[in-house]
Amino acid sequence: PVIKDYAWDVLKHYYRTGYFFSSHVFQRCNALCVELTKVYRQKDDIFLDILNRIRDGIATEEDLKLLNQQYSPKELEDEEIITLCTHNIIADQINQKKLAEIEEPIKKLKAKITGKFNENAYPVDEEIKLKIGAIIMFTRNESEGLYYNGKIAKVLNYDREEDLIRVEFIDDKSTSWIEKVEWKNEKYTINAENTIELEVLGEFIQFPVRLAWAVTVHKSQGLTLNKARMDLSKSFAAGQAYVALSRCTSLEGLTLIKPVTARNVIVDPRIVEFHNAMPDLSHAMTALPEAKKAYSLESIRKVFSMSKLVDRVEEIQDYISDSSIPHKDRVYIIVDKIKKQLLNLLAVSTDFDGYLSRWIREMGADEAYIELIYTKTSKGINYFTEQIYEKALKPLSIHIPEYQVKAKTKKYIKLQTEFYDQLWNKMDRLCSLTIEDDNLGKDAKIYKRSELEMDSQPIISTSKKGATNDITLQLYRDGLTVKAISEIRSMAASTIDTHLAHWIKEGEIPITDLMKEEKVAKMMESFDTIKFEGFGDLRVKMGYDVSYGELNQIKAHRAWLEAKD
Repeated sequence: PVIKDYAWDVLKHYYRTGYFFSSHVFQRCNALCVELTKVYRQKDDIFLDILNRIRDGIATEEDLKLLNQQYSPKELEDEEIITLCTHNIIADQINQKKLAEIEEPIKKLKAKITGKFNENAYPVDEEIKLKIGAIIMFTRNESEGLYYNGKIAKVLNYDREEDLIRVEFIDDKSTSWIEKVEWKNEKYTINAENTIELEVLGEFIQFPVRLAWAVTVHKSQGLTLNKARMDLSKSFAAGQAYVALSRCTSLEGLTLIKPVTARNVIVDPRIVEFHNAMPDLSHAMTALPEAKKAYSLESIRKVFSMSKLVDRVEEIQDYISDSSIPHKDRVYIIVDKIKKQLLNLLAVSTDFDGYLSRWIREMGADEAYIELIYTKTSKGINYFTEQIYEKALKPLSIHIPEYQVKAKTKKYIKLQTEFYDQLWNKMDRLCSLTIEDDNLGKDAKIYKRSELEMDSQPIISTSKKGATNDITLQLYRDGLTVKAISEIRSMAASTIDTHLAHWIKEGEIPITDLMKEEKVAKMMESFDTIKFEGFGDLRVKMGYDVSYGELNQIKAHRAWLEAKD
């Protein structure tokens, strides 16, 4: 965020600059810096070289001369051209002028605001004024990939009854109805039981759009524009000219309203100093094997740590002692038995941690020894998951349903259910432990929550955090939609899609439950025939409408087919 003068008057005594690289934690962490140098937005080497020199503050007269060949103050009638402005007031003036030129009635779209939501924190205007034909930009990502932050569209129509607007996307000319979305003002607090609680203070519901004939350079970050007009004569911030110019895919698509001068290209020498001081890639590659080894060791240590589970069961014991729940002595014995089993695992994990440290210290990066560590870890996963399942999950799967029907046990059952979820989460983390693309838990026995609870009343999580993929599967099998599950679990729909993709890969959900056979066949063919770099590239090359969630599900389906064969 921008640091205000009054804040910097205090912060300057502790930090050399307001940039991330001056933070104490960054300076202490000894981070390996890797610079991503491949540029995808521009293909023209001449334009790329100019942009790089502008970024570094070493633009030549010849660079500025080439840029200024694109100078044309005349306004062009082309809806694909967006004007980039250095100041909000300039962008607002252009947008209001263009809106007034459309001979259509204004449609006022008012936000619905409930509870507390600071006016300064409104994500978009409280009242958006549009006309049919207006050019708009989306200000957030849609979970299914329909639109993203920065996508440009034209307003086609309104549906007053359903409170929708119909738009045509500028890039591919496809059309869609758009609905309002919700932003939440949330606050996290620690309650008397020392657990984090989420409190929703207010909600803001509005269309995630703003007028977009003109946008500020700041808001254009992340955009890719085939055509853009800009006036950089009033540049005031370091890197502003570079950000604006680098939005364009080519010199030909760039139009300068006023010529660019050396004064407009502002560079902060502190950023240049940090960039120049970064070690080259060879340094990172030299350090990479040791860093990988250290990360692998830490990952294994964390997944085998039982301390948080022991802490949780001790909290439950403390609650039992202080409460007036029925049959508390018998309940305490049940919980204490589980605690003793976890303490046994804690002792084993502590010993294992010592072995890991000694092996790493004495054996180094020798492949044979690393393989030995991985083999020991795989055996450890088998042992730990069996012990957790047999000695903790099984007893709880019987105890919780039996006890939750008793009076005055609501809070106790909530604590136990959260603990039950935490145990399943530990099982998932153990079985999915992956080091350098090698899943060390792939040979472990598969334990399924649904099978454990088959003979008893299902245990549904009451906590919003730390739940597992099993909960999503259970809710899905109960007939709930992705949207309904996401609302119940307070998760994004994209997260639920990821859970479902997991179960497709495991063979628990047929892909045809989620999409039609024709689409499955078409997408499978695209995966086989199209060369692509990432899902974003694949979506463009497919030439038909698919979401990121669907791509993940097809990927999972292919993995299931390969495993089955």
